[in-house]
Amino acid sequence: MSEQPAMPKAVIRRPRWPGLIWAVPIAALIIVVWLALQDYLAQGPTVTVEFPTTGGIKADHTVVKFRGVTVGHVTRTRLSRSLQEMYVTIRFDPYMAGHLGKGTRYWIGGAEVNLTDLGSLKSLIAGPYIGVDPHPGPTIQKVRGLTQEPVLKSEPKGLTLVLDSNRFEGVTRGAPVFYKGMQIGEVRGKAAAPGDQHFRVYVFIAERFLHLINNHSRFYLSGNIQFHLFGKDSGLHIPPTNAIFSGAISVISPRNGAVPKADQHFILYPNQEAARWAPSAQAVPYQVLIPGGPQGLQTGSSVLLEGVRVGTVQRVKLYYDARSHQLQTQVLFELEPESIPLVGEVWPARDDQRAMNAMISSLITKGLRATVAQSPAIVGPTQLDLTMHRSAPKAILVSARPPRIPFVSGSSLADTLGQVDGILRQIHALPLAAIARNLQATTAQLAALSQSAQTHQTLANLAAASRHLNAILQSSQSQLPAILKQIHQASQATAQAAHSAQELLSAEGENAPETSNLPRTLYQLNRASESLRSLSDYLDQHPNALILGKEP
Repeated sequence: MSEQPAMPKAVIRRPRWPGLIWAVPIAALIIVVWLALQDYLAQGPTVTVEFPTTGGIKADHTVVKFRGVTVGHVTRTRLSRSLQEMYVTIRFDPYMAGHLGKGTRYWIGGAEVNLTDLGSLKSLIAGPYIGVDPHPGPTIQKVRGLTQEPVLKSEPKGLTLVLDSNRFEGVTRGAPVFYKGMQIGEVRGKAAAPGDQHFRVYVFIAERFLHLINNHSRFYLSGNIQFHLFGKDSGLHIPPTNAIFSGAISVISPRNGAVPKADQHFILYPNQEAARWAPSAQAVPYQVLIPGGPQGLQTGSSVLLEGVRVGTVQRVKLYYDARSHQLQTQVLFELEPESIPLVGEVWPARDDQRAMNAMISSLITKGLRATVAQSPAIVGPTQLDLTMHRSAPKAILVSARPPRIPFVSGSSLADTLGQVDGILRQIHALPLAAIARNLQATTAQLAALSQSAQTHQTLANLAAASRHLNAILQSSQSQLPAILKQIHQASQATAQAAHSAQELLSAEGENAPETSNLPRTLYQLNRASESLRSLSDYLDQHPNALILGKEP
């Protein structure tokens, strides 16, 4: 039996490349790696901020905002070992790279509701957010956050001004700034001024409203509800709703002035009147010495010239004069030249003091004096009046620093009350009890007299006499025409007789012996005729003379 040839052994050869089946997972892995790399490269910068421990900050929930726009979110939070600080890791959007350099500030916003912005109410539901004030430069990855929103931030379109005040209350962050009722800005914050007892209020004015203010503008508080009983602005004044809750600031601006600079300081006045009458650079100072106390005058009181306000009291100081052993009050005030226009002229730009002194001196020689008054009287505010007193003794503008205007006492409230008190004292000194007793006795005597029988009989007799007199008058009035007619006839007969006798005298001749007594007779007849005529005329005008006689 023959042997069969041996079969060749199989040789296993492994391929150099895996099978095509592996192409799918490999491709998937490549895609995942590529997407992860793309996502990593697309992520923005990461910053860790240290804040005081505060509730409400949550990872993957709290957002980061710049001017209301979300620019990142919180990815992680953790507490420090002391539990007093918390570290918040923030992942920003890629476009924030290059804007988180040195000087960038972070704060927690929305923790409190701002009544000036009702949109902040949504923070009660959404929780707080983290605000950022970016600065250009390489990203600073570890920083310390602020406890509250910074007052001054990067504002490319606007101007921040500083208002100095001696009161801390009045306005809050977000309070509006008004110009003639139109909002032109807002309050960004307030803080104590370093080194003194004043405070600073920071306001931001939008760029489009910068033409409404200048370096002479005056800011004042205007968020309070006010009621004025007197003056042209009398009535109730209610500010806008947002100003009632947060306070408000208003501004008035003169016509001339340069554009203010950033962070320029202004005075914050307590009200509009104080801002309107605050001394200008052209104001001229004067003083007045008042015997005794200030009589109600105080800093800020009005100064009037013949009823027109021309200035403001700047200081009232009471002191004791050891030489005269009396109290005196020094009142310092300033007059505004612009409030006293000159006819046909203008106030000199560089010598207001000399021109004002010349005018005041001339008026003093004509009777100008200072006095304290109230307008309206008794209930109105106390003010310093410069009025003309024609009968005042001669006086001059006293040379002093500042010049002193002569003072005369006026009818102040104290004087009026003193006069009333004197009258009351005189009334109180009268024997009122004795007078009352005498009046009571007199009244009783009159009552007894009116009820006596003699009084009734006297009144009856008077009534009877009055009736008799009326009867006589009626009788005389009925007979009066006949009597007057007879008197007229007698007067006419007498006149005719006199006329006939005169004719007879003419006919017979002046030298006839039988007519020598006729002139005397004619004269007597003429006198009788004139007497009868006068009697007749008098009775025509006074017919009662026949009974009552001729009036004296």
